[in-house]
Amino acid sequence: MAIFIGQTRFSLYIPNNAGWRLTGEESGLADSDYRARLYDDSRLSFRTEVFCELSIPQIAAAKGEHEVFHVATLSESLPEKYKKRLIETAKQYPFLILDEVPDNSFGSISTYFRKYVSQGRVFGSYRLDDDDILGIRYFDQMSQYIDERFVGMTVSLPLGVEAIYQGGYFSNFRNAHVPMHSMGLMHVCRHVGGGGTDGPVAGPHDLSDRYAPVIIDARVLGFLRINHLGQDNIMRFSPDKVEAQIVRSLETCSPTIDPDLLDQNFPVFSSRVFSADIETVVSLNAKIDGECFFLLDKATSSLTVKFVFEHPSRDSKTDYVISYLLKDRSGRIISPTRRVDGIGTSKNPYIGQFQYLIFPKNRTESITSIHFPNGVRIAGFKILRINATSEEIYFQTVSAFGAVGQLRDSNKDEFLSLLGRRYGAFPRVAHKMKQLAKGILGRVRETLR
Repeated sequence: MAIFIGQTRFSLYIPNNAGWRLTGEESGLADSDYRARLYDDSRLSFRTEVFCELSIPQIAAAKGEHEVFHVATLSESLPEKYKKRLIETAKQYPFLILDEVPDNSFGSISTYFRKYVSQGRVFGSYRLDDDDILGIRYFDQMSQYIDERFVGMTVSLPLGVEAIYQGGYFSNFRNAHVPMHSMGLMHVCRHVGGGGTDGPVAGPHDLSDRYAPVIIDARVLGFLRINHLGQDNIMRFSPDKVEAQIVRSLETCSPTIDPDLLDQNFPVFSSRVFSADIETVVSLNAKIDGECFFLLDKATSSLTVKFVFEHPSRDSKTDYVISYLLKDRSGRIISPTRRVDGIGTSKNPYIGQFQYLIFPKNRTESITSIHFPNGVRIAGFKILRINATSEEIYFQTVSAFGAVGQLRDSNKDEFLSLLGRRYGAFPRVAHKMKQLAKGILGRVRETLR
């Protein structure tokens, strides 16, 4: 059993701190505007919701037998309704300690080192922003480094998941590997006599290895980062470019396809993402040998689709795609050949904006999740089998999560009528002819072997 002391600086009022985007010179905010921006209701409501309903309950689920004390440092000027919410959460989770400090103060976490750690004991000191979540195995994994041998070192769990929050829903789940990020970055310390502490020299988290040796351990998922319009590290972008920038920043990360990965590592978060209250299901119970069409009652910018299927005999990685029917902010259909942030676009207009669907041979569920910026919305999608010689997948159900109203299966004529002949019927004929030719060629090759 190890001892951990964590800290979340909960929207501290420190207007002259140049190290934070919201307060630094790059923010362009005068002191008179700073308080209003810091305590803006939309900004604080979201952060309070994540911290109190997702992050702290996740720590409760993760801490197990370890001694965990999590300090939330808040300024005395924090609006009362948010103080009240934090107090209620601390009553529910006694390991949460509220540390109210004067404005313009960071407080002193070392006070809690002396209070909760006996002299000579080694402990872990970690940090966590109010809009991020630790993995369920965080404390177990970190506990092996709470040892005399590692005092003075920093430990980073760089493997995690990225997500986007917009309009009340989470989507666009991506696998991430970010060494020395701030989420759960831990210093291995020892409480020494006289109230002092031995530990690594502190510095900017992304430069931790300049100040002390850093242990990088990517064997477990350590964090889930929530990207949103109110996050402080995007203050340098103009408001009309923020959403697109968030989407572009995740394009190099591979999609998260396994719902169990979220459920097993972030159970509190996963229960909200895949809540039955926001799920709409279509039962298929059939193989998709060519194409299958779906429409949403309500167009949405954020969508997660879950597939339940009979596991194939081999991994299926490029045999099927999901092709989206997109509308712009005025409700007009977007050309399938137009490039859109956050997704690939095929040269084949019948495929258009698409994602590959991955069906591992040892799994029976898979997800795909996406968020479109700049008013682009999803009105429907089709599943296409683009490898005519591949194994056909038997689909049991297709579920949609988000503000979609109802998901319903459609038919070819209804779906293509929305696209029109230019983007629907004509490209479909060309696509079918190409698939037919591929199928014939594949059978010829099999015969000649």
